[in-house]
Amino acid sequence: FIFAGFPPRKSEQREGFLAKYRNESVPVVLMDTPYRLTKLLEEVAAIFGKNQDILLACDMTLKKEAILRGPVSEILPKVSGQKREFILILNLNKSRWQH
Repeated sequence: FIFAGFPPRKSEQREGFLAKYRNESVPVVLMDTPYRLTKLLEEVAAIFGKNQDILLACDMTLKKEAILRGPVSEILPKVSGQKREFILILNLNKSRWQH
């Protein structure tokens, strides 16, 4: 896997930051501030496609911990507008995750 860390704050830099992972074939791990959760998922959908498989782990170690897995188009409506601490993993392996 690749730990990409935090994308830049500025939109024009974020697009380039994310796009450089488009041709990778291993999972990419991203983090960002809670208030940019929705924005990051929207950017992932725009750059990698709405069917991009992701794993979104929110509020780890807290009582409201949640792990969501599937296409970004299915996960985005579930968390849109929420402000949660999160880790995002992009499955860039082109095959769907197996349980």
